[in-house]
Amino acid sequence: MDVTGTYYAGSADIGYGSEFLVGQNDGSPETFSAVADVIEVNLGGFTAEIIPKTHLRSPGRAQEKMSGLRDFEPITVKCNYNRNHGSHKQTGGDGFSSTYNLPVLHKNQTECNFLALVGSGSPQEEIAIAGVVSGMTRPTLGVSGKMEITYTITPLRDYL
Repeated sequence: MDVTGTYYAGSADIGYGSEFLVGQNDGSPETFSAVADVIEVNLGGFTAEIIPKTHLRSPGRAQEKMSGLRDFEPITVKCNYNRNHGSHKQTGGDGFSSTYNLPVLHKNQTECNFLALVGSGSPQEEIAIAGVVSGMTRPTLGVSGKMEITYTITPLRDYL
């Protein structure tokens, strides 16, 4: 719908029903298992390198620039810490192998396929990401409040 010069009701969606899945590197087609207790997924953003090309006779006494290569910001997956679920423990289980769960993927810096299923309903938008778990927080321990853990995934290739 072309909305140029028109008044119209807004539309929006919430993240409820979305999932973040980890590939298990088990052949073709690869099996994906959902990370437990996900609170929030920030799918990052994209930037482009800006390269200066100004010289001593640049027109209008102004800077000149050109666009370079695009880059990808890290993805963060924030979860309620569930030490008994295979996605959060080093031994795996619950659809996660002992080598393709988030703590071990971070420890070994193994390249892995991830899948974000966005929104609820059908069909969900699928975003396939090849990346590495480049960061992982440990939960904060306290007498009140829940424990949370955050995983950082750095994309290794274009996923736009």
